[in-house]
Amino acid sequence: MKKYLLPHFFQPAGLIIFLFGMVFSILRFYAGIKPKFLDVKVFALYSTYLDTKYFKTISNNIGEELSGFLTILGLFLMTFSREKNEIDHFSALRLKAFMITGYLWAAIILASFWLIFGLAFVNVMSLNLVLPLFLYIIIFRMLLYRDQQGSKA
Repeated sequence: MKKYLLPHFFQPAGLIIFLFGMVFSILRFYAGIKPKFLDVKVFALYSTYLDTKYFKTISNNIGEELSGFLTILGLFLMTFSREKNEIDHFSALRLKAFMITGYLWAAIILASFWLIFGLAFVNVMSLNLVLPLFLYIIIFRMLLYRDQQGSKA
């Protein structure tokens, strides 16, 4: 498993990138801030707003894209980086965290279909883009902490 993981230094870098992504998300979605310097022309494979465009260059404020990109990139780097002292036993903990994450994530999505409606459902589905990585990190950290506490006793 160790050979498939990124080096450990990606973990703190991922945390910093994730925090920047969260700050951008809060500024954009909760404070409603759309800085003018983020108004740029971008290539759109597919875009629909007032009209539908394919393979065109469009004007867009990339605040939403930047916040999502940084958030997911940061979580990805934290998820797939080695621990400082990675041992083979951590592979079993990673697999267990992955399985628990899968079950929990599926339960949340399935419950969302019956409990959340309208535009709120679209917001929840957007949240589900980052939820698996976020859940995995939390679950893996909990398993790692519990494992380390058990080995001290």
